[in-house]
Amino acid sequence: MPLVFGLGAPLVALVGTNIGAGQRERALRVALTGGALSFILCEAIGLAAALWPVSWSGLFGQDPGMMAAGVAYLHYAGPFYGFFGLGLSLYFASQGAGRLGWPLLAGFPRMVLAVGGG
Repeated sequence: MPLVFGLGAPLVALVGTNIGAGQRERALRVALTGGALSFILCEAIGLAAALWPVSWSGLFGQDPGMMAAGVAYLHYAGPFYGFFGLGLSLYFASQGAGRLGWPLLAGFPRMVLAVGGG
């Protein structure tokens, strides 16, 4: 999350500046480049966590129950971290473009699923 915030904050300014200057194609290129970079970095972290979940979980404790839960979570969720980074960075880019309707609409079903599944 902090990694993507570090990339996303400049995306707001860069996309907003290009939209304001009437350079929509450049704004799109900036947004997609930032999204791709976020995807690659987050995916690398997620894959490392999925490949070595015991080492990663061991940073937080040695309780067997915690280790089992952490290993299971990282094994299944780790390979998808890149998509989280991509989505969050594109959300930042949409803030810069002043077009938050679609990202908010896409986030609503996710919230409903999380609340209903929780």
